[in-house]
Amino acid sequence: MNDATSFSPEKVQVQAQSIGVPVGTVIVWTKEQIPDGWLECNGQKVNKTLYPDLAALMSNVPNYKGMFLRGAGSQTVTHGSYGNVNHGTTLGQVQGDSIRNITGDFIPVDGGEQGTSGAFHTEPHQRHHIYASAPMWNSQIYKFNASRVVPTANENRPVNVGVKYIIKAE
Repeated sequence: MNDATSFSPEKVQVQAQSIGVPVGTVIVWTKEQIPDGWLECNGQKVNKTLYPDLAALMSNVPNYKGMFLRGAGSQTVTHGSYGNVNHGTTLGQVQGDSIRNITGDFIPVDGGEQGTSGAFHTEPHQRHHIYASAPMWNSQIYKFNASRVVPTANENRPVNVGVKYIIKAE
């Protein structure tokens, strides 16, 4: 007869982990140490002796290090003034990075001068006439700077947090 003193949470945990999660399932993991029976999705070769069920599915685990995973398939989403956009990818497809188009204009204004909008802007610029005896005169230099309209970095990325992707191996 079992009572409250004979309960073993370790047996319950082992039982719960061994049912319902098929080999090949990928999950997000937030710890450095990977649990037994799982492998990090880092492109490593699957050991056929240790993980025969996973080896039957794939020879290497997927390499998801540094990747953003995206649901396969597509849908059309309305992005306000930007319009309707069809977003999507196919299963296993790797897409390169991209950004939406960044635009700006040179705008004619009264007096023959120009203004700017969007990513374009002007800065005062001193020039020297080609003759050394001539006086200096000021002009505008036109520049393009995407950071005036979007956040910039040395890569394109959405807001994110680092995690490990792990795959059920046994």
